[in-house]
Amino acid sequence: MKKYFLFRAMSEAQARNGTQLSSSNRSLCTSSNSSDLALKNVTKSNFEPALAKLRSHVREADFVSIDLEMTGVTSAPWRESFEFDRSDIRYLKVKDSAEKFAVVQFGVCPFRWDSKNHSFIAHPHNFYIFPRQEIPGDGPSNEFSCQTTSLDFLAKYQFDFNACIYEGELLVFLIIFPQP
Repeated sequence: MKKYFLFRAMSEAQARNGTQLSSSNRSLCTSSNSSDLALKNVTKSNFEPALAKLRSHVREADFVSIDLEMTGVTSAPWRESFEFDRSDIRYLKVKDSAEKFAVVQFGVCPFRWDSKNHSFIAHPHNFYIFPRQEIPGDGPSNEFSCQTTSLDFLAKYQFDFNACIYEGELLVFLIIFPQP
């Protein structure tokens, strides 16, 4: 399913740019500069310059992918989504989980079609997010649930918990995608 959507997005971007997608040019990403493809981990210390560059990439993008890493997936076994669930039921199940677990990383990757090389140029960015209490003593501190399997998954793939807690930002979503 993911391959279909990627192929469709690539085809649509190429159609807008007047190129054709064939089996000989089905590459995903290339870059004329290796630093363009380097993953950018965004923290408090590099937030402003990284955000300015990301906004520029988003404006020029043919499409943008996003990904979230959370402290849990489903809040209970009966909350798992099934193919036969109606859309309103599926929404309520996902909403319940989204309210219980914290987003700890937000990935944004703008893709721009490079017609010269017949491939996409990707600009991946990871934002660490931590729901810290900005003003000590200002009301109750934030709470969220964690699932051991989710934390184990994050640790297995070298998620930097220290960077998340000490360098994570909270208002990333509103800043990257501001309202018009």
